[in-house]
Amino acid sequence: MHRQNGVQILEPQLCKDIKTKEYEESFNEEAMRDTFSKTQRRVFREHSQAILTEMRAVYWLAKEDIATVKYDSLLNFLDEVVLESVKNLPVGGNATYRSHQSAEGMQDAIATVLKSNIDKLVEASPFFSQLIDESTDVSNHENLVVYVKLLNEFKPELHFFRKHQRSGCKGRNYYHCC
Repeated sequence: MHRQNGVQILEPQLCKDIKTKEYEESFNEEAMRDTFSKTQRRVFREHSQAILTEMRAVYWLAKEDIATVKYDSLLNFLDEVVLESVKNLPVGGNATYRSHQSAEGMQDAIATVLKSNIDKLVEASPFFSQLIDESTDVSNHENLVVYVKLLNEFKPELHFFRKHQRSGCKGRNYYHCC
């Protein structure tokens, strides 16, 4: 509001806003938000692809029956052959997802999905049977290894189902061990 020739003139709020520095900066703020959002989406895409690549590497190690302590060596090899998504994997200075512990965590995640898929197949099958075998692993632990044979769309399939570490149980009382 100001006076002109003794008459009080009211200025619209918009005129006041235009004159303020905050109004001018608001355009910059919107541009900065837009740039930040675009950068955030790009980084997420790059890291998503990198983590997907790492999970594929972990799956390959498991499929080829290679110890997860070789995970870092595999990533170094992928790095050498210039696989861009591996180079995008480090997040900040301290999180690299290159340790065998990271690989074991990814294996657990993959195993959870596979177990869930097999559980669904067993539930959907009109019939199934279990094949159970006693086995000793490299660290001399006794295990019961369970396979399940089922019908999937009227085709018989055999799947690894579970491994139970035994502690003094015998095959005949397997039900009470697990």
